[in-house]
Amino acid sequence: MRQLVDEKFWQPDDSKRVSRRVGYFDEGEHGERFIARIHELTKAAGLELEFHQLLGVEKEIIAQMQTCGTFLALNVGKSPLWGEGGPMTTQEAMACGTVPVCFDINGPWEFIQQNYNGIILADFTPEAVADALTAIYSEPGRLAKMSQRCIEITASAHTMEARWLDVCRFLDLSA
Repeated sequence: MRQLVDEKFWQPDDSKRVSRRVGYFDEGEHGERFIARIHELTKAAGLELEFHQLLGVEKEIIAQMQTCGTFLALNVGKSPLWGEGGPMTTQEAMACGTVPVCFDINGPWEFIQQNYNGIILADFTPEAVADALTAIYSEPGRLAKMSQRCIEITASAHTMEARWLDVCRFLDLSA
């Protein structure tokens, strides 16, 4: 049974979206260095992005995620085999229409179709992340298309409404 997103709370809100805002979580000292380097590289590429650390309880995280165009679920320094890169943060970002950019570790690849509704990076470096962000934000219309696909995939496969028949089968209930 897949994990589900509560669509009553995790949803897009275009009125809150901040142009060129990139969300991320505190992943410790190594994460801060990665974000600083990514910011430096994107700026050198002529891209002015705002990196926003998501903080607080769920209600606050939802409101902040809705402001971001992209979300970095990097989990820097975790094991590629056992490191948990989601899936919930990736899934919740997608429900908000926020495009995930993740490393190729457990979690993200369960929900992301490469370059369709997010990006999965095989190279665990700030340079790879900066290149991905530069590509997303530099190609006209790309971010908007990927965002819409995130919303569509979430609605069609990751909500209680979309999965109700599977839930009933799992619990041996009649629909």
